[in-house]
Amino acid sequence: MANFLTEEGVDLIIGGHPHVIQPMEMRWSKAHNKKVFLIYSLGNLISNMTTKNTRGGALAKVKLTRDANGNPVVDSASYRLVFTLQPGGGSKNFRLIPVENYTSGSLKNHCNLFVNNAEKIFNKHNIDVPRDTTSIKKKTSLNLF
Repeated sequence: MANFLTEEGVDLIIGGHPHVIQPMEMRWSKAHNKKVFLIYSLGNLISNMTTKNTRGGALAKVKLTRDANGNPVVDSASYRLVFTLQPGGGSKNFRLIPVENYTSGSLKNHCNLFVNNAEKIFNKHNIDVPRDTTSIKKKTSLNLF
């Protein structure tokens, strides 16, 4: 399916459903002479699942530019890993936390297991999609629902 969509001129393909992260790749469409960003699965953004590989996911960052004719094209892409905290500890909402910020707390080991597994997959299988190293605020978390 991804091969077909790439050759049909699609710029961005995002798969989903397995509840775990899967590799990403920057492809080249020979037929259209442009990059195509392919994500097999971003994993879970919000989940009540508790296994080590379903407690988090990835956020994709895509930089778009315009070609010589003014058409939008994918220039580059990167990802950032996130971990989901379930409601509790005084919070009624799920919270999404960049893994770089989750350095303490009762779920630190769960977060580390998720990160280690995700890094093994991405380091081995990602093609031209690096981890986003842009610094973020230390206290960043997103309250969701």
